[in-house]
Amino acid sequence: MGKFAAEIKKWNLPGKVLACLLIVLTGIGILRAGQVCLAENHPKEAYLVLGGCPLREVFVAQLVLQHPDIPVLISTGDPDPCIWLIFDKAKAPKDKVWMEHCSKNTFDNFVYSIPILESWGIQKVYLVTDRPQNKRAMRLAKVLMPAHGMQVELVLAPEFVNDNRPEWLIKCAVAYSCLYALTSQFYQPHCSNITHLSEIDMDYWNKTGFDCQQQCELKGYPPYLMRKSLSPGN
Repeated sequence: MGKFAAEIKKWNLPGKVLACLLIVLTGIGILRAGQVCLAENHPKEAYLVLGGCPLREVFVAQLVLQHPDIPVLISTGDPDPCIWLIFDKAKAPKDKVWMEHCSKNTFDNFVYSIPILESWGIQKVYLVTDRPQNKRAMRLAKVLMPAHGMQVELVLAPEFVNDNRPEWLIKCAVAYSCLYALTSQFYQPHCSNITHLSEIDMDYWNKTGFDCQQQCELKGYPPYLMRKSLSPGN
């Protein structure tokens, strides 16, 4: 150890900085790996729903009926009143459901959701998506979630859409996620636009109007769960 320290003293400044950075990252990696292993025993759990198709929100409402104690984070899904209607029609509790509205794509879903889940003390994440999105979402999740000490498990909603994104684009997203997994140990953006589902004022929305147009084309979508655009006064 003494020889190693003496050798480091001979290095130039960039070399010393790089060595220190590698030591810090190695320590963080060991810490995160330990957190992931410990999460196997009685982890604190949460559902993370990736927005983009309302069927995922319909599906998680059914999951909440079965597991009402598990909190839910919906990452840029349908408009708030539309999600409220989904849970209301399913008679699912709304007190442990939150929506973040900062994400614009699948990568953002994780960037803005992870700090929220960390603040909840979550150790295991049930990632709710469908098979078309699962291909890219799980690749990103397996890089970004363990980098913050969380286990991730896929929960698939029924699928009604196709994802035609090219493989090279998915690989680029994974490579970028690997870089972000390192930099996010030191800095993470936080979403300030978060809504609690139980606090949605439906009287306000019914007066002002809202649009629940579907974000994806659904075939065979259950008729009793179909939603419509609501204009003021309806």
